[in-house]
Amino acid sequence: MSDTPETDAEHAQFPMGGFTLDFARKLERERDRLAEAIRKHRDELELTSGGSVDRILWNTLEAVEGGSYDN
Repeated sequence: MSDTPETDAEHAQFPMGGFTLDFARKLERERDRLAEAIRKHRDELELTSGGSVDRILWNTLEAVEGGSYDN
């Protein structure tokens, strides 16, 4: 299974080549690593924070995953 399923699905529908495809795959991998790091730190901070950091991390995670971002 590919580690860039969203890019692969988009490429199947709208073929990209060379640099564009490589760049899109790189961005998807970076986004996924960032989301995983935020999840990990959110879980750690949830145990020690009063909630404000937790809300910031949730908002950031939602934005990274393509959801809404509210302040």
